[in-house]
Amino acid sequence: MARALNRRVHDVAPQDSWDRALLLVAFLAGVGGGILLKVSGAHPFWGAGFAALVLCIYAAATYYTTQLRIEPEAIGDNCYYLGFLFTLTSLAVTLYFVVQAGSEDRAQLIPEVISGFGVALSSTIVGVFLRVLMMQFRVDLVARERETRMELDMASRDLREEMARSVRQIKSFT
Repeated sequence: MARALNRRVHDVAPQDSWDRALLLVAFLAGVGGGILLKVSGAHPFWGAGFAALVLCIYAAATYYTTQLRIEPEAIGDNCYYLGFLFTLTSLAVTLYFVVQAGSEDRAQLIPEVISGFGVALSSTIVGVFLRVLMMQFRVDLVARERETRMELDMASRDLREEMARSVRQIKSFT
């Protein structure tokens, strides 16, 4: 039984896939909540706020939770794609309502559709913002390597000076 729990699927151990499960939960929550808010007739700003909240919770959970922690670059990418998927879902539901409306009602829906499209794009904007924010938290390997080389160079220079000082002291002692 214990062997079955530690089984690897596609070379990923079960504990390594919690971050993927959270991504799926965030996707389902964002899409499901967005659809429910549109169907219930809530103001478009509620849908935008809900999508932004889901994205922020996902980013915070994957950045601050030790068990779910992934690289900031991956968190940013996931937030961007989640925001884009929320936008596409919102637009699809809005277009569905337009198609389902009668031809005489479509003219009255145009301002509502335009505002819905604008607010739907907010989830992409939040996703892009979170991506840019997470890119600021990633480790810049080139800068880190440059700093390390400079520190190594200074340490070797100090070592040479100390060795020369030691050699002078030994010569003066003898």
